Amino acid sequence: MTWRYSILEKLHKIGLRGHLPLFISSFLNNRQFRVKLGHTFSAVKCLENGVVQGSPSSCPLFDVAINDIAENVDSSVMKLLYVDDLAIACSGYKMEGIAEKLQAAIDIIVDNGQRIGFRFSEEKTTCVHFCRKTGDHPDPALFMNGNPIPSKDTVKFLGLTFDRKLNWKSHIEQLKNRCRRSLDIIKELSHTKWGAEPKKLLILYRALVMSRLDYGSIVYSSARKTVLSKLDSVHNMGIRLCIGAFKTSPSQSLYCESGIMPLHLRRKQLLCSYMIRLKGYKTHINNNYLFEKTAKFQTRPTITRPAGIRFGEYLENINLNIPEIFYYSFNEIPPWKIPEMRTHTQLLALEKENTPHEVYQKEFLNILDKISPNCVIYTDGSKTKNGVGTAITIGEDSHSWSLPQESSVYFAEQYAIWQALLFCLWYKKEKPVIVTDSLSVLTSLRDIYTSDPITQKIQSVSAELRMKNCEVELIWVPSHVGIKGNEVVDRAAKTAAALNEKDVKTIKITDLINSVKQCISSEWQRAWSSCNAKLKPFKKDVRTPYISVTLPRLDMIRIHRLRIGHTALTHLYIFKKEERPKCELCNIDLSTFHILYECPKYTSERSQHNITDEPNLHEEESIRNTIEFLKTIRIYHKL
Repeated sequence: MTWRYSILEKLHKIGLRGHLPLFISSFLNNRQFRVKLGHTFSAVKCLENGVVQGSPSSCPLFDVAINDIAENVDSSVMKLLYVDDLAIACSGYKMEGIAEKLQAAIDIIVDNGQRIGFRFSEEKTTCVHFCRKTGDHPDPALFMNGNPIPSKDTVKFLGLTFDRKLNWKSHIEQLKNRCRRSLDIIKELSHTKWGAEPKKLLILYRALVMSRLDYGSIVYSSARKTVLSKLDSVHNMGIRLCIGAFKTSPSQSLYCESGIMPLHLRRKQLLCSYMIRLKGYKTHINNNYLFEKTAKFQTRPTITRPAGIRFGEYLENINLNIPEIFYYSFNEIPPWKIPEMRTHTQLLALEKENTPHEVYQKEFLNILDKISPNCVIYTDGSKTKNGVGTAITIGEDSHSWSLPQESSVYFAEQYAIWQALLFCLWYKKEKPVIVTDSLSVLTSLRDIYTSDPITQKIQSVSAELRMKNCEVELIWVPSHVGIKGNEVVDRAAKTAAALNEKDVKTIKITDLINSVKQCISSEWQRAWSSCNAKLKPFKKDVRTPYISVTLPRLDMIRIHRLRIGHTALTHLYIFKKEERPKCELCNIDLSTFHILYECPKYTSERSQHNITDEPNLHEEESIRNTIEFLKTIRIYHKL
């Protein structure tokens, strides 16, 4: 239990003065609680020590109290603290030296805990000796308060099970069992007749099972492929239950039909997203461990590859070099000093489809007349197949910049507004107006707690202009409605996008992550294009959205099985160990595609239900016609 005086003492040492320490002291003292069991409450008790349970302020106050519990520990001992979970580690060539350092660290940490009001649970404290040696080598003899700390083969820390060899076999086996228990819920809800819609079950699968598979995958994805493949069976079963596919359905078809990528690509995507996002924080401690301390792998490539090495290998495979990036940082201006920029969005009230361009032009001029600016700056960003460009136009002059290929249109629009504000600052414009066709950028400027580096830069320049008595106003206009300045700046941005030489070589973290995601998605598409699956005539692109048709679950199951090409009618022989069924009329192997589009036996029924020769099982009308066709030829219940 946290010692309250320790919290107040540390806040005082930090330098916190004034009313806030008094408020925190009042918040901690004279707290009462009671326990509810059913509809009955216990007597009111006084909370003599500790922080209030459930309060948003309790967690940071607890962190203040425990944060320096490992101070004065030797620097050769690694300390890992997450709230109240603490791990220490030490490596070396001789067990005697390792044990000596760890025992000294344990003694210091226990003494620090007693000094600030914390006690460690001896029952929960364990030791694991990580080593790849096969010969006899003793575990370290460690003690806490005079009692020996037991050595075990595995230990669970922050939800991950670490084993002696760091091969992740124990963790993956436990993860597989937990996921199978979660699949029982989906199994109950996937009843053929009264079960939930496949689309809803896929959402549930992502929440119950994929969230478990994703957690910690950045770490345990270093395991061997044979170990990781144990999770594929869980993944395949979950998707199959959701969409009602037949048991023999190929895994690649299950992934494509559901729109959920294979696990090995999912793990790769999560790893790349995390590592790129990590690079955005210059001072993050994990940068040192994941990107710099890789010398041991270079000298011994047979050991487990760290995340930084695996990330670098993938970037090398896709020929992607990480350019300069805009780093995340705290805003230079406190939130309460960020000025609210005046924005004019009156033109949103007009429907673009039903409004002539002349009306837009007239209303825009009316807005300008009311403001009476001395300078109008038009901004725009453009993304084409050739590249990305951004531009600003002031009168007859245009200034444009070409951006990295991976940049988004959103970044191009942001960059243009930023440059327009800098122009106002440099040339000391007193009453400028910035015109943009990006409503999303204007909306983002209202967020005073944003972590977006370009939005922060825009807010910073805006505050500096406000200090110089320069009031900048922004106007939103729809694109391509004949407003002269907007058309000019649009052409300038497209011209910049076509340039081979990039004026701006810095990119946003989010754009780089999206670029890597597109590469992984393309890798999935290549794997799908190279396989020979019966689903391909119906779905050639893995990124095609899921079928948006509302039908009873039984009908959707029939449609999914028809698309995948595996049904009880055509593939039940595998389980019965019989010969493959053939078409009675054509004497060829029976398939769903042959029944739907080829067999002359059902020509009249196809004509009756408007079934064309072109495979089409994604439009609602075609799907409903197909279901009636199956019922007419009496094979609906045989699928």
